[in-house]
Amino acid sequence: MNDRRVRWCGAAWTVACTALFLLPPTAVAIDWSKCPSDAGRPADAPHGWSHWWGATEYMKEGNCEGAINESQYLINHPEFSSPKYSHKALVLQGQCYELQKQPAKAMAAYVQALKQFGKAEQTLYLLADLYLRQDNPAQAAKLFGATLKMNPKNSDAARGLAASYLALGKVQEARQATDLAERLGADVAALRRGPTSGGKGGTAAAHP
Repeated sequence: MNDRRVRWCGAAWTVACTALFLLPPTAVAIDWSKCPSDAGRPADAPHGWSHWWGATEYMKEGNCEGAINESQYLINHPEFSSPKYSHKALVLQGQCYELQKQPAKAMAAYVQALKQFGKAEQTLYLLADLYLRQDNPAQAAKLFGATLKMNPKNSDAARGLAASYLALGKVQEARQATDLAERLGADVAALRRGPTSGGKGGTAAAHP
């Protein structure tokens, strides 16, 4: 009887240890005591700015779920946010979803930001780059073009436009966009090598 109990306890301990080992790592926490007081916040900070601060801090730590949860507060409570910060919250969510390899959710966040709060250069560019990496160069070209209309000196957008045209087989347009990107200071060596060099890899990464 005692041997049986020993064997049972040993097996139970093994199962418990295995379960603990298989648990996902604890999400990285942030130090809320470092959140700036009202005096240290931007002049245009809304009442819910602390949630934006928390979202960006979680993003820095690689905790995308924490970043999404905090930024969602600004979207769900417009009375404590502003159009500027709600737009930024959606863009941050899109970048988080990209890091989590959920492109459909990332696209939805960028599109919502543009539809709800108007065009913004960074958002147009991020969405264009994502379309390019998702093998939709036609839509990417439109959005890179829209980005350049907002800022004709955006060298990354010019390079993305060239890559989109290459993927579409529009050689002359690609050459013109490549020349523009080069004049603006972009590295166009990959684009000069041929039509397969600018496509699926995209032109940007998600940034916090």
